[in-house]
Amino acid sequence: MVTVAANLRAQVRGFIRPASSPSVPVGDTSAAASWFGQGLSKGRAADHEVDPALRRALIDQEIDAYRQALKADPAFVPARALLAGRLGDLADLETDPTRRSALRAEEFRAYEAVVQAAPGDAYAWLMIGILLGDQAEGEHEELQRAQLRQRELSAYRHGVLAAPQDAGAWLLFGTALGRTGLELPDDVATLQHLSEAVEALRKAVSADPRPPAAWTNLAANLLHLFHRAPSQKILEEATRAAEQAVATGGGRYNLASAQALAGRVTEALANLAHALSALEVPADHVRQDPDWDALRDDPRLSALLGTAGASMAHASPREELIAHLKHQPGPEQVAESTRVNEEWGKALEVLFGDIRHWLAPVVASAQIEIQDLHVEVSEGGSGIPSYVAPALRILAATGPSVAIVPRARRVVAATGRVDMSREPRGPVRPIVRFAITPPEWHLAHKRADQSWATIPLDEDSFCRTLMELLS
Repeated sequence: MVTVAANLRAQVRGFIRPASSPSVPVGDTSAAASWFGQGLSKGRAADHEVDPALRRALIDQEIDAYRQALKADPAFVPARALLAGRLGDLADLETDPTRRSALRAEEFRAYEAVVQAAPGDAYAWLMIGILLGDQAEGEHEELQRAQLRQRELSAYRHGVLAAPQDAGAWLLFGTALGRTGLELPDDVATLQHLSEAVEALRKAVSADPRPPAAWTNLAANLLHLFHRAPSQKILEEATRAAEQAVATGGGRYNLASAQALAGRVTEALANLAHALSALEVPADHVRQDPDWDALRDDPRLSALLGTAGASMAHASPREELIAHLKHQPGPEQVAESTRVNEEWGKALEVLFGDIRHWLAPVVASAQIEIQDLHVEVSEGGSGIPSYVAPALRILAATGPSVAIVPRARRVVAATGRVDMSREPRGPVRPIVRFAITPPEWHLAHKRADQSWATIPLDEDSFCRTLMELLS
């Protein structure tokens, strides 16, 4: 079994920040509001800047404005919240390890200050959990690591209490519970954590069944639970969750594992072949995964895994690195990635066909013109070839234009992203696909506090967004 090692920062930024309790001003509120407005302005400019050096400079100016706002009024919670988030963005851009570590520490203190001022701020609690989890991953001392894990779980508990209907909060909490449980030396404690993880992830998929990450991690934790408390009911639920993960655009490996445990060998091997070709897991992971123990002597499994990498079992870290760097994707891996890219291209054609249909009356009145474009998209990663995708440009008779350009098919917690933006460097409005069949497209937009919200994409929401970008 395998869980999604997703960019949790990207996921948590989609959460809606709950309204914090009104704070009592302790300084010059008007001056704080003025500095806060300047910070927001710099932040918007930074979000649309593509040059890394200029983006960093704008974020520095934004951070300074929020600090000035807090000097004017230390109780101005919005400035404190955005200060914390932008310190994290700055740390993401930092290449010097020492400086990056210092920024992370400052980011952590800033989020702690947020929850002290606004204990109901779910976003801040979840970010504290993520930062503690990052610290735990880098901690080699066992006791200290265990303490960080417990603090991480405590932060996530606060987060789900503050936002009990938020699918993303339950996803983060459930994933952390399962990960922590597997690190515990006590079997009883491990079983308890896995049971809690499953319950949390059930709440995640109940609140929002679209993201494949929640179904993937639910299936993985159910499979871990099955190995410790075998039950046909648990295995059947794991299989259903894994099927939903595939249906929403996720990987096939957990489905293959569940089918192998259920004795559905032919189906299991077929899905394993897909998972290996799509680079979901390396062959060495399958060799060590207990889900496949019953099939170790099956020649079909041996043929899938091959002998490549078997000699690396006792290799030194340097030898493993050299072998990794020498690895080149095989024809099956390239073919699977090409298949995914082709599906994405067809989905884009359908999306752009809908857009043309919605705008047909406006085109007929000569108020806009639609141009067909083609762009090369490179998503990176071994075995993922670049590809040419369709795009659109909408030109208004009054002069401005909006480009609608695909950015990636492989997106955290989604199955594709397309950006609408005013040219040349205007605001960006992402269009995100959450499900493949049936397709579910949503428009994303940033709130004033920099968190993301989405609405279904339809003719009305698209036309409103286009009008906003052209205005």
